[in-house]
Amino acid sequence: MIDLDVLNCSREDLEKLSDSELEKLLKYTQDKGNEYYILQIALKTLINSLYGALGNKAFILINEKIAQAITGNGRYFIKSFGRRIEKYLQSLKKWNKPYYIYSDTDSCVGDTLISTSLGKIKIEDLFERSGEIVKNENGSFVKRLDEKILAKSMSSDFEIQDKKIIYVMKHKVNKRMFKISVNDKSVIITEDHSVMIKRNDNLISVKPTEILETDDLISNNLKDTIITHNFRVEDLGIQELDVYDIEVEDNHNFFGNDILLHNSAYYTIEPFVEEFLKKNPDASLSETVDFCDKFETEVVQPKIQENIDEFCYYLNAMDKSKCGGKREIIADRFILLKKKKYLCRLRANEATVFPDDAPKIKAMGVELIKSSTPKFSIEHMSEALPILFDGTQKDLREWFEKCKTEFKNAPISDIVANMTVNCVDYDLRKDLAVPINSRASLIYNEFIKKHDLEGSFNLIQAGDKIKYIYLKTPNPLGETIKVSSGKTTKLVKPNVIAFVDYNFIQYIKDYIDYDTQFEKTLIKPLEFMANAINFTVKEKAMDLFDF
Repeated sequence: MIDLDVLNCSREDLEKLSDSELEKLLKYTQDKGNEYYILQIALKTLINSLYGALGNKAFILINEKIAQAITGNGRYFIKSFGRRIEKYLQSLKKWNKPYYIYSDTDSCVGDTLISTSLGKIKIEDLFERSGEIVKNENGSFVKRLDEKILAKSMSSDFEIQDKKIIYVMKHKVNKRMFKISVNDKSVIITEDHSVMIKRNDNLISVKPTEILETDDLISNNLKDTIITHNFRVEDLGIQELDVYDIEVEDNHNFFGNDILLHNSAYYTIEPFVEEFLKKNPDASLSETVDFCDKFETEVVQPKIQENIDEFCYYLNAMDKSKCGGKREIIADRFILLKKKKYLCRLRANEATVFPDDAPKIKAMGVELIKSSTPKFSIEHMSEALPILFDGTQKDLREWFEKCKTEFKNAPISDIVANMTVNCVDYDLRKDLAVPINSRASLIYNEFIKKHDLEGSFNLIQAGDKIKYIYLKTPNPLGETIKVSSGKTTKLVKPNVIAFVDYNFIQYIKDYIDYDTQFEKTLIKPLEFMANAINFTVKEKAMDLFDF
């Protein structure tokens, strides 16, 4: 063992070591790094498990108030920090874009009336007022208003206040919408928009699906504040439409159709990086990463500490060391798809700085990391990521043409989708909504029984790990299935089938729909990523293959 304090040694200390000693030291630090990584993952899992248990009705020591307090305090801390950093960064360097960038998920429909200093104004009309429009990378449009307009808001002690509207955002969604009704007032919002409610004498924000029957919703008619149990939450299903949101100072909530709503945001330091590169045009990538790290340490961390002090004061916390935050990653490319779905190219992860020519890709919530994604799709989407980060539309199209050829010649095992089937108790002729993995499994079971193949292949059971693939129609699976439930009838083509044993392929190999399989397992998820940066994978609808 080398007698050297690794954490505190200098470059001069290391230069005194021989090559063999350096190799031993490298092996030692790598082993220690792996050890501590596993330890922190275990501790993180334990902590998260405790929170989950406290909120689980099956847990003997369930305490929903503690579970809610954990997530509620976390949200409060993060959002209050965001407000603080926006104000501070604007004071350092005035920017015509918001540092505090709005999330693309918390939104309401365009005809929602906002209570403002100019009276009640439709939120879509508010967006159309004078001011510069900035298009974000996620496709949303943000407008900072030229004029000072105040919106009705509410403080944590339930006091109505007038707060300046910082900006208005517009973007298109395709998601579940909810209608929230309080007495004779109602507002339509997205599934992940927050509503302000009174629970246990506290003003908190919750999603429509998180509202409890015991909660009080808040309404205001510009004369009186109404806190009431008299409300309804209606699921309107998935809709595609333009939605809007506003950001207001301090309280970050506003009245939409007289019902109190909430919003959230992110921040960026892009102008500071640009300024650094202007002053240092020859700066290397690693030097730019060092600047970002230093900026976080010297500029952001003091603001985090201010937030900790304030946070702990309000909560009467005894030990400030139990609350905090630190820089995790530094990325030079970031593609935000939607909430909890993103891609980024890492230059640093905590204390680890990656070589300039060997960055790491972090993917969250995308098909690239899903176990159901076919092997071919994972490999080729990984190839496409550098194009999305640095390439052009032309580069992506050229990659697409190359990918089609390779898909045609790939083994079946590389292109099938993989899933676990949870239920096979559906009736294909009566149940209108059957998950694709269950439908494919039931069609397979019917085929096996119809052709007396039970001696060669087992029927698929709930819990089985299956593969499934799309087929052309007509095919040997049978005729179109007529599904009837009450007054509703629909026709379902038997165009997808599951299997477990690859020997089953002999019965369907001539009917495999490569077009649909390619579209569903690779092009569709990739289009989702490409559209976030205004790219399209293919020029127009077309037959992908000619077999």
